[in-house]
Amino acid sequence: GLQNLKSLQSLDLSFNGITQIGLSDLQNCPQLENLYLKSNKIFSIHPEAFKDLKKLQVVDLSNNVLTAILPMMVIALELPHLEVDLADNQWHCDYSVAAFQNVISDSWRKVWTGICSESVGDEEAYRWTPQSRSSRETHLPHRPTKPVKSLPPGRAERPQAGGFERPDTPGTEGAPAGGRPHRRPRWARSPRDVPAAGRKGDPSQDLTLAV
Repeated sequence: GLQNLKSLQSLDLSFNGITQIGLSDLQNCPQLENLYLKSNKIFSIHPEAFKDLKKLQVVDLSNNVLTAILPMMVIALELPHLEVDLADNQWHCDYSVAAFQNVISDSWRKVWTGICSESVGDEEAYRWTPQSRSSRETHLPHRPTKPVKSLPPGRAERPQAGGFERPDTPGTEGAPAGGRPHRRPRWARSPRDVPAAGRKGDPSQDLTLAV
């Protein structure tokens, strides 16, 4: 019914059962300046519904059931100086609002700041505040920072092979009779494992094996 009203400047359709604004609903109203759509049941607006309305100055969309932010952001980019009333809707203030904060005009920024700051409940406040994906703390188990020295190759492998024995006296740490403690060797070769041929033949070999 609006297709032939090319000179229409003000349109008030408040308090009707309108549920959505389509792409071509206002396409032939290039002179439209004021549009009042308050207290309807509008839940959807095409992002380019107001694209050809270059003279549009005021839009009242208060008291509807609008939730999606993105279509309104497209309108905000097309009509940066539009005076719009978006109060009393069920807006979901999510990351898309924060993403457009630096590209929309000051007037649109003030509108969204007011809408999202009035959100009720912690969940809505969380949606409006940009959060980092890694905001949750991750508690890792504590690990000792003291470096651990490794045994030289050959000694760390096969500790039980070749007749190696550890001293069995607990707590003495190999202290001599004089009372001065000294460091106990990790492994000691048992004298009974020294080959008989080595003891008879070469005294230096006995010394080496004892060490």
